[in-house]
Amino acid sequence: MEKVSVVIPSYNSSSYIANAIESALNQTYDNVEVIVVDDASTDDTCALVQKIDDPRIKLLERAENGGAAAARNSAIDAATGRYIAFLDSDDYWLPNKLSVQISEMQEKEKSFSHTSYIVKSEKGEMLIDVPEEVNYKRLLRGNIIGTSTVVYDAAILGKIYMPSLRMTEDFATWLNILRQCDSALGIRKPMMYYTRRSDSLSSRFVVAMYFNYQVYRDTQGLPMMKSFYYLSSNTLRAFRKHIRRDYVSNSAT
Repeated sequence: MEKVSVVIPSYNSSSYIANAIESALNQTYDNVEVIVVDDASTDDTCALVQKIDDPRIKLLERAENGGAAAARNSAIDAATGRYIAFLDSDDYWLPNKLSVQISEMQEKEKSFSHTSYIVKSEKGEMLIDVPEEVNYKRLLRGNIIGTSTVVYDAAILGKIYMPSLRMTEDFATWLNILRQCDSALGIRKPMMYYTRRSDSLSSRFVVAMYFNYQVYRDTQGLPMMKSFYYLSSNTLRAFRKHIRRDYVSNSAT
């Protein structure tokens, strides 16, 4: 059983971090190392991580806040596993997530995969389904890959680092990976719970548009008009997603 390195960036995550870590440690796929990178938190996140008594946890502490991309890159540097998996500090996995995902990657000989997931908010829960395959051109129209669902094979792709963006660094990374492989394997089973905070979308919508434009122009090198074309498609998709009300619980009852 090949080792999986679980990358968890954290910043002032004391309310969530223990749940995220436990969901990684309690996987039915038990050959994991959990690398938590604290990005100069001002709360007791580090103290909470240190209280979890498990030798599979590695805690890295950054002296200055550098953002999620820099924190994830520090963890990738320290990773010793064949597979790199991402898990944000306020999300958590179902217990069989890695078992299912690694098995399907090996069976279908895929080096990059992601899964469906469930969004949790004060409005209830919403299922985010994914297609079975996503290629580079499809992903340009909008990021449909949840960060905390991603696993990639570093033995085939090498260690893939995130660009220095304060937002949408994950989107740029998936595009960069898809330049190396034909497509991402989408596993149509919800394997992760994503926590949406009340201020996590609307207040940052315009800012996200700016960073998405940077992804197209700076990290992908697209011409201006093509960048605006894909930005429009991306923005429309994000807006539709924001106003959806098909929650799988609460609203259905």
